[in-house]
Amino acid sequence: MLDRIVRSLSITMLALIVFLAAAAVSVSAATKLTLWAWANQEVMEQFASIAEWYQAENPDVEIEIAHIAGSQLQYTERFYLVSAGGAAPDVAWIEGSTVKQLAAQGLLQDVTEALEDIRFTPGETYEMIFAGRMYAAPYHCTSRGLLKRIDLLEQAGLDPHFEDLSLDDLWSWNKKISVISPDGRYTRAGFIPWAGNWYARGWIWAFGGELVDESGPILRPTADLPNNIMAYEWLDEWAQH
Repeated sequence: MLDRIVRSLSITMLALIVFLAAAAVSVSAATKLTLWAWANQEVMEQFASIAEWYQAENPDVEIEIAHIAGSQLQYTERFYLVSAGGAAPDVAWIEGSTVKQLAAQGLLQDVTEALEDIRFTPGETYEMIFAGRMYAAPYHCTSRGLLKRIDLLEQAGLDPHFEDLSLDDLWSWNKKISVISPDGRYTRAGFIPWAGNWYARGWIWAFGGELVDESGPILRPTADLPNNIMAYEWLDEWAQH
């Protein structure tokens, strides 16, 4: 049921505090930690508050927060460069989808024991695990799902409370909700599968596919799995329409 495909993610500051503790322990006799962060001013203020709280409990540890400017891709590329040069930050806020990749390359610290007493939602825990070990703490996440505009469904003569929605139903509903002007342009699209921060990976999971293969010691992409191909063919058909 498409409107029930929800990735339930956690938001926790405690996780980052424990992660900071793990970093402090891993650096022998370290009194200064560097924390990398990427995002807007609001997020930087959050990290500053977390660091202040941690330092109040651990006065011998100094935390320097570095705001790395640029896009998320540029941030990740810079993280790779400093790691290759042996100058990686002690703690970093990284995109969750890169954790397995970075861990497989030996660029992240194993923090399994530091996080063992904290419960995270399954989806985010899975994203942080490589080869059975956790290499990051879920933080500053959100929930993703498919929502229904009840008013528009009712205007189109559809039952907005119908839950057992198939992909074929979604296709027909989209046609009824969409509005096309006389010159052929969409003035309202009923549904766009790749919009709203859902992207392809949400549909890969919806079709029963996987993003990576962790069955061996090497992380491998799974682009050619049958279920993945089905998801992309479905997206392509929708885009062509």
